[in-house]
Amino acid sequence: MHVDQISPHIENLKEALSLNQLVVDGPFVLDVKSEIENGLNSEIEGGRKNGVYVYSSLDGQVLYIGRGNRALGHGIGHRTWSHLGPRNHQSKTEPYPNHDWVNDDNVEENIKGLIAGGAICMSAFPISLNHFIPLIERYLLTMHVHLFDALPPLNKEL
Repeated sequence: MHVDQISPHIENLKEALSLNQLVVDGPFVLDVKSEIENGLNSEIEGGRKNGVYVYSSLDGQVLYIGRGNRALGHGIGHRTWSHLGPRNHQSKTEPYPNHDWVNDDNVEENIKGLIAGGAICMSAFPISLNHFIPLIERYLLTMHVHLFDALPPLNKEL
């Protein structure tokens, strides 16, 4: 799935369920490498937003779909950055060597390298109604399985 398909899928679900009151902002998209070099995006890093987020390769292929909910202790900002682990400020080539998937044998080495090198994008989709966030996350994961017969490479379960 391409990251550009996420917003239309959310809109399709919203329409199918007649959720006119559901507001989806964004997406707020950031290139991790440029954020490292230029400072963090306050819309995402602030962690004050609830919603779904997507890691993708620089060419837009979805690698991971997740959710953040401040009511449960982790808004989008916290969740998106927490997967990357502590930043290695000494390395320009591998700023995130301890990301969540570094020891996962089910993740391809090239994807691990992209993450460790910060060569990914994060897209955040803030959602106004917190109780719909898990549904939207599951719907996006289900659509990925429907389209590609597999979860995104970094997701382990529906």
